[in-house]
Amino acid sequence: MRHFSFYDPRTGAFHGCAVGINAPEDENVDVLLAKNAPAGHVAIEGEFDPGCHRVNVATGLVETRERVVDAAADAAQRRQATLAAIAVKEASQLRALRELALGRAGARERLEAIDAEIAALRPALA
Repeated sequence: MRHFSFYDPRTGAFHGCAVGINAPEDENVDVLLAKNAPAGHVAIEGEFDPGCHRVNVATGLVETRERVVDAAADAAQRRQATLAAIAVKEASQLRALRELALGRAGARERLEAIDAEIAALRPALA
């Protein structure tokens, strides 16, 4: 199996689309690659990560670069995950609140434990 990735010949950026072709070396794979290539992209043999690989358009060689992490997007994802965790904890309070209102044993302790878990998550939102 031969693997090919596609890149933009103007920028050297990989598209993210890749194909595997089960064809012998002597078979013409150009036709198969042309059918699968994104518009305006060129095939290169190998599997490459668009986040850390790029083709040097001057030399045609694949270069590895450090993956760029979007700090703002990463922080937003962490915030959303924390908010989701808090929402799950808050939803779990309903039963404890009902049991507390009905005077059931242990309900206050369960409610306080859930509240403590939520309080532990809140600093991640700051």
